[in-house]
Amino acid sequence: MNRRIVALFIGAVALVVMTAIGVEPQTADPVKLTPRPRMVIWEQGKFQLTKFTKIMYSGDGAKAESESLAAKLRPATGYPFPVAGPPPAGTFISGIFLELGDPKATPMGPDGFGMAVGHGNVRVSATTTNGLAKGCTILLQLLPAAILEKTPQVNVKWEMLRCTVMDIPDGPEK
Repeated sequence: MNRRIVALFIGAVALVVMTAIGVEPQTADPVKLTPRPRMVIWEQGKFQLTKFTKIMYSGDGAKAESESLAAKLRPATGYPFPVAGPPPAGTFISGIFLELGDPKATPMGPDGFGMAVGHGNVRVSATTTNGLAKGCTILLQLLPAAILEKTPQVNVKWEMLRCTVMDIPDGPEK
């Protein structure tokens, strides 16, 4: 029950903030996500993977999930996806950021995650490696289906729609 209240509160706050800054969420789901996260807010615009995209991480255990994500992205795209720790404070680097946070600081639970796909970067946050893995699974679903191919695909724009995703599962399996 408390998780549902927190999820609804987070969703309401996100909608208020987005309305205040002029972002209009789409009402229909342009991408089918499985399992369906608790909250998805679709936005205008896209984030595109390029040969320069880096995967950065912070928090104990996030490096292994970052390397796993890079290994899943490399075959179909042909891009190197270097993996590195967090950028220096105050700098902006376009890329994918995987963050493991303090479980006491957020109500996400062991399988929960949050994700923000913006114009210049993607940020996936969780309090456990399991939550981070679930976020990365959703991230892969945002890309064209060709991402699952084992050889480099030509003439594919590796884009994902901008969105905000929050999932706080009710139990271990959703």
